Amino acid sequence: MAVKTAAPPAGGLLRRARTTPGRVRMLTVLVVLTLGALATFGSLAIDNARDGVRVIGHGAGPQVVATGDLYYALSDMNAQVANVLLAGREASLGISRTAALERYEDRRTQASRAVMQATSLAAGDSGQDDTIREVLDGIGKYERLASQAMILDARTEGTGPLPQQAIDLYREANTLMNRDVLPKARTVTVESDESVQGTYERAQSQVSNLPLWIAVSGVATILALIGLQVYLSARFRRILNPALVLATVATFVLVVASLFVLSVAQENLTAAKAEGHDKILSVSRSRAANNTLQANEGSYRLDVRQNVASAEKLRGIEERMGPLLDGFANTDRTMVALIKDHRQAFVRAIAESDKALNGWHLIFPGAVAGIALLVLLGVRPRLAEYR
Repeated sequence: MAVKTAAPPAGGLLRRARTTPGRVRMLTVLVVLTLGALATFGSLAIDNARDGVRVIGHGAGPQVVATGDLYYALSDMNAQVANVLLAGREASLGISRTAALERYEDRRTQASRAVMQATSLAAGDSGQDDTIREVLDGIGKYERLASQAMILDARTEGTGPLPQQAIDLYREANTLMNRDVLPKARTVTVESDESVQGTYERAQSQVSNLPLWIAVSGVATILALIGLQVYLSARFRRILNPALVLATVATFVLVVASLFVLSVAQENLTAAKAEGHDKILSVSRSRAANNTLQANEGSYRLDVRQNVASAEKLRGIEERMGPLLDGFANTDRTMVALIKDHRQAFVRAIAESDKALNGWHLIFPGAVAGIALLVLLGVRPRLAEYR
């Protein structure tokens, strides 16, 4: 007949908990639990901060800036078509027909790259995919109209009167660009930026809240360690337990260092978003608006040339209007310099965030594990005395 072993009565467990080894074990478990909470909150905060830097600094953020180039590239394509049609007919234009055609092709390539970036960011978002397809359809229609206008212009060798059909085609292309393609291209950038904005807000929310819990769990761990140290000192008549003292100091250093690292990362991520990413997009839109104004003035000058019969009168009008590209080119150079400055600020801020967080996804849990080991080493000799 099998002999059944009776479970220890509840009273026996309570009596054991009231003994010195039992109390040491309970205090040790409390320290380990608070260390577990510290490890959890610290790892979450660091992972969220790293995700925010990764998305905004190395992933979707730069891709969104690239999609912002789509709006600029399309607006400049339109401006260059007007320059092609005017080149050779207006001495003060400031750009040759060949140079305008080369710039037009460069912007077509830039626009194609930006569309590919936008497609990768859409990642199956049906609404955004539809908008991108509409942009592509609009670009195709625009290029057909613009190409027909430039072909008709080429037949006059760029010096004779511009055929009315060419002007009508460019007007249609200009209207399509300004009323359909450019607004949808702007929507693509805005929709792409929403994912970055959402990631940034989540990262900032987590990085703002989790440090508080790191501090709370850190203080709780330090208090538990001090409680364990005081009990051991009183019960075993030893002033200090070196392992527990070292664990307490290590916990304090870890908490302070991690809070500092997260603060630096948050500050630099905010700078990268506000002074880099957002400002680059804003200036890029202004740059595109500058190109749109240039294209509209080019269209106006084409109308003037078609409607003023007297060559002398036309020269007088052109002299009063001044060179087409000078003012727009100066504005564009200023905005290019601004974009460069904001891009450098963005790169610096992301580099500082990367530097601050470098290795902390390993340092934090490794340090907590080391502290737990110190605690076990500190209490093990005392428990061994009761065996």
